Amino acid sequence: MMFGSYTIVPQRNLCLTDIALQFTRGIDDIIQRYIFPVEFPIGVIGNCIILLVLLSKENRTTPCLLLSAMAFSDIAYLFTLLPWWLASYGIFYRNRTFRLYFYIARMNVTAIANLFSAAANWLIMAVSLHRYTRTREPSRTRVRWPSWKSCCLIFAVFTLAAVVTSHNHIAYHVKIIPLCNRTQYAAVAHPVGPDRPMLAKWGSFMEFIVLLVMPIIVVSILCYLLYTGRRNRDISMTSANKLRTLDGETTPMIGEYGKERRESNKTRNSEQESIARQECLSEITVVAIGTCFVITHIPSAIHFVWKFVNNTAARNPLFTDIVSIANNMVVIEKIINFFLFYLMSRKFRKCANPFLGLTTRGHDALPAYDAGNHVLE
Repeated sequence: MMFGSYTIVPQRNLCLTDIALQFTRGIDDIIQRYIFPVEFPIGVIGNCIILLVLLSKENRTTPCLLLSAMAFSDIAYLFTLLPWWLASYGIFYRNRTFRLYFYIARMNVTAIANLFSAAANWLIMAVSLHRYTRTREPSRTRVRWPSWKSCCLIFAVFTLAAVVTSHNHIAYHVKIIPLCNRTQYAAVAHPVGPDRPMLAKWGSFMEFIVLLVMPIIVVSILCYLLYTGRRNRDISMTSANKLRTLDGETTPMIGEYGKERRESNKTRNSEQESIARQECLSEITVVAIGTCFVITHIPSAIHFVWKFVNNTAARNPLFTDIVSIANNMVVIEKIINFFLFYLMSRKFRKCANPFLGLTTRGHDALPAYDAGNHVLE
């Protein structure tokens, strides 16, 4: 009987022990049973709030649209992990119907998870590049893309991610083996056809380079450039403020003309400081999100290189533990973004608090750098 890339072969008179039936062991079992159930609701709720805030009419700037698409990708990615979470509990991994459909859908669900993870990686790279471009072209600071251009970019990112991860759907053929008088199921995955082992290997390598290594390198460079650029501008701004203060103290201003000039200088300086604070918020937020992305995704790159160099690495228990930890760090990154937004933007807190059942009374005690009308410019 055929199920796409899956075949159910004749049954065998063999019964597996409970340990052999388990899909998760060691650190992976601990993560799936006790850590992921806490991470999942926090990640989904946090990213849903990000979506609602960033897609509101007053926040529909280009980076907000890109980050809202990233939040959607993160939500979808978390939902694709649910089958593995369920598979860690005995009520599911002992159930023959669950095991059958888990084996049938596993490779396709993995491909979909990789798609959303890859899309999120490219979207954070796009946000970082957009922010850096704005700092390099101050004259275009208030020029915004129309929404349709941002939507086209988002569509292109998802299309690229789907194309690069598509090999996961076709590279393997899974043989599902009925056991113990059809009360149990096991499965073995084989490359499809004589050329498919190379498709699986080099398809994974291309996915690794395009959707993981490239975003890590580009985001790292852009975050460094944004950080150093912000530091240099802060130094220049401090020097300019000192010069203006000195000029005001040493230049005599008499009568109404002097009063008007002082008021004009005060208004101009206030406007410049407001714009500078908004730009500072945007850069700090992007650098924080980008740095978090790099730190949490480097372990995934390390274990992929290990597996690519050593074909037998998957048999090593240490490798399995490293993979489990690396995958969970990616999940943690999906959760942290909400807290970064909440801590750094007073505007975001104001919009998010009603969804959290919180009210902001009086002065917001948490630090914020923004003074503009948008969460992120």
